[in-house]
Amino acid sequence: MFGCISIRCVFCGALNAFELHNPRPRDGRGSGSSTIRVGEAGPNLAARPLAAKCCSYGHLIRFDRPVIVSEKDFEATVLKAGVPVLVDFYADWCGTCQRLDAPIERLARMRLGTILVVKINVQAARRLAQRYEVRTLPTLLVFRHGREVSRRAGALRTAELEELVDEA
Repeated sequence: MFGCISIRCVFCGALNAFELHNPRPRDGRGSGSSTIRVGEAGPNLAARPLAAKCCSYGHLIRFDRPVIVSEKDFEATVLKAGVPVLVDFYADWCGTCQRLDAPIERLARMRLGTILVVKINVQAARRLAQRYEVRTLPTLLVFRHGREVSRRAGALRTAELEELVDEA
């Protein structure tokens, strides 16, 4: 289904499935509307939800920033996503990766509801890094319908990140 994403709650570990345009947990659990508007969304983001509540304990899951994904959740979160997914393969010690954080966060806010932005630590997900032949950090991949459709390595500006997502 278009717009369906799965994100693991960092607090309780529950895997939550949401529709990006209506982020109520897909299993129907939770009290009332799970859509949360966080901070000032601005006129072009006003109709887009910035966060939702975890279906298990109601913890806040935000969509306006990159989501940390593990090897265990890669298939559910990235390959089965109903929206394009920008994957940032990074390492904590990598200075170039750290400089890319701000542009990636900007892109997540700008494209809220249309793409999912995730980060994967190559030190914790070595098999994924090998599977996708990540040899330079940071490496950015765009997935659509479970397939890699675009790739770039190195630091990029926000406009270059937008081009990468648009060409996918």
